[in-house]
Amino acid sequence: MLDSFKKMYLKKSCAVSGFSKKFLLTIALVYSLFIVASSVIIYLTFSVSEKKTGQILYTENIKYQSRILNLIVENQENIPESPEGLMEILRKNYKGKEGVLSLIIFKKTDDDNYFRVIDILKLYGLFDPKISRGQNVTVKKGVEILKNGFSYSTYDRQIYTDGIVKWQNIYQPVTIGKQKFLINGLISVVEQEKIIKSIDSRNSLYRTILFIISALIMLGVIVSTCLFYQNYSGILKGLASHFDQAAQGNFNVRIKQTDDIDFNRLADSFNSFVDSLMDKKTITMGSEDYLAYINSRSNQLFQEGVSLIKENAFEDALESFRVLEILKPDSHAVVFNLGVIYAKMKRYMEAMVMFERAIKIDPDHELSLRYKEKVVKLLNRQ
Repeated sequence: MLDSFKKMYLKKSCAVSGFSKKFLLTIALVYSLFIVASSVIIYLTFSVSEKKTGQILYTENIKYQSRILNLIVENQENIPESPEGLMEILRKNYKGKEGVLSLIIFKKTDDDNYFRVIDILKLYGLFDPKISRGQNVTVKKGVEILKNGFSYSTYDRQIYTDGIVKWQNIYQPVTIGKQKFLINGLISVVEQEKIIKSIDSRNSLYRTILFIISALIMLGVIVSTCLFYQNYSGILKGLASHFDQAAQGNFNVRIKQTDDIDFNRLADSFNSFVDSLMDKKTITMGSEDYLAYINSRSNQLFQEGVSLIKENAFEDALESFRVLEILKPDSHAVVFNLGVIYAKMKRYMEAMVMFERAIKIDPDHELSLRYKEKVVKLLNRQ
């Protein structure tokens, strides 16, 4: 008899506490997504920082080499009288030094888009700039930089490669006699590449550690959620067990108080409910107080059940009216509404049984007769 009470009570207990399996899994998912999003942001921050560091290293390198070349050209006591003399000065200053792959001296031609190679100084044996003396060259993307280089010191941020060596270009103007020349320095970025690889290796380690920490935190969230749900599920099972004992006539069963306020609310509610069942057992059927209690509780459940039917919450409405059926088994309104609920749930056989009971209680009730006919027709179609 207490089965319906038990189901309704446990459902309401879940609703009051605000927890359900779906709710807990949603919370775990939200926390996990937050952790993933944070990890992605930190990962992207590492990547952006790494890229900016590389750009700074490359830029500072060519600025430094450009200043050195400028000092070499500007601080000569004896101004060279020819490009060959200039190349000799450059050879002396750059002999044995690392960082510069090659130096090329250009001269303007009658065509502003072409420049003639006057001389080449190769400083790194494995590197070949692939141009020769006397050759006229043009650089489609770098024409403006070359033109500007005849007027002032400048550099090209772009990194070039022949598949083996990588370099950047610096440009230093120089005047010999009345003619203007341009020194093009091809600057190696090998050292910068090593530093960037070192930074990348370190950041890769940090990213791996970050991934492991994030995975452990996510695992912790999921495990904690599962343990919490298991504990919460155990509480509900305990409540169900206590209901079963009460249903078997053991009205001395009680739920002990704990330090948990929400749990104590459930315990108080259950203990009060068992007390009311004990009172029901001891009170005689002719007692006015007991009849008043039954009527009050029945009216409350009836209104709740009708509201649930209107909201199409048929499962919950069924629980309410099954409880009412225990309290008032001969109530036409209760039995009739049970028939309506079963019909709405397409449980037509049970609906027909309820409508037949309603007709027995009130043979003149037109809706009961009409609904029974409809249910019979629906059954015949199946």
